[in-house]
Amino acid sequence: MSSAGIPLDILFLVPGWIHGKGGIERLALYLSREFPERAPEIRLHMVTTRWSDRPWLKHLSTAPALAAFIWTCLRRRRAIVHVNIAPRGSTWRKRLFWLAARALGHRTLLHLHGSGYDEFYRSRGRRSQLTIRRMFQAADHVVVLGAHWHAFVTGELGVSPDRVSIVHNGVPEPAPSHEARTEPPLIVTMGAVGERKGTDVLIHALAALPNDLRWRAAIGGNGDLTAWREAAVQTGIGDRLEFLGWLDEAAVGQWLDRGSIFVLPSRAENQPVAILEAMARGLPVVSTGIGAIPEQVVDGVTGWLVP
Repeated sequence: MSSAGIPLDILFLVPGWIHGKGGIERLALYLSREFPERAPEIRLHMVTTRWSDRPWLKHLSTAPALAAFIWTCLRRRRAIVHVNIAPRGSTWRKRLFWLAARALGHRTLLHLHGSGYDEFYRSRGRRSQLTIRRMFQAADHVVVLGAHWHAFVTGELGVSPDRVSIVHNGVPEPAPSHEARTEPPLIVTMGAVGERKGTDVLIHALAALPNDLRWRAAIGGNGDLTAWREAAVQTGIGDRLEFLGWLDEAAVGQWLDRGSIFVLPSRAENQPVAILEAMARGLPVVSTGIGAIPEQVVDGVTGWLVP
């Protein structure tokens, strides 16, 4: 609450709608539920930065989304603009909204998400790197998901440590489950299906298990499912793997409740919400020790981390 007793407005920028397919959208969904009860003095407004996720429309839809955002900013005398930012196109799109917010006198907070932002930054040319550094340095505050990203933002992007906070991702406590753990044991993974999430690693690792070991696996997420089904068939385990496609929150919870173990062999991550959702249900985790995952999973205690 402000000193004048006026509720504080936070404009929370998300790439799509809160029921979208990404981790930022899932986090936004959870926050939209929790804020009214836990922080009634804060008015949280979800603002999409594009109005379509279709390949030929998502970039064009940024313009009307930006215009609507500017109108929203003009209607509020004082607000904090919470910019959720990720590598590649997200950076340049969100920069437009960040610039508009600053020009209209609102405070801005950059919240670093997405996998491999350090690699993305290092791959850019000198001019692009300078633009990124200036944006992070000029923001009123920066939120990162773990010590790895704190070191990156303060060391490589040059943000003063007193303007950077580590705030780990979180998930709500799941409702009591009526699902039964399956037999044979079910291995579950959730996330975009593809090489970044290590789908190829998972398939080859499962194919290398002893033939007499009983297990099944469920792979949730969008991607080129036909190609990955064929890859599973070629390795001889196609009858043990089920590709589920993209799942909403309720369906993800049901599959996690049935599972015995959660696996995420990603090559690049920040701090996956899917791991937290699995751990909230008591599932042990096997994952790669990258990004902020080691700050989620205690190796040898709550799961196993591999190179």
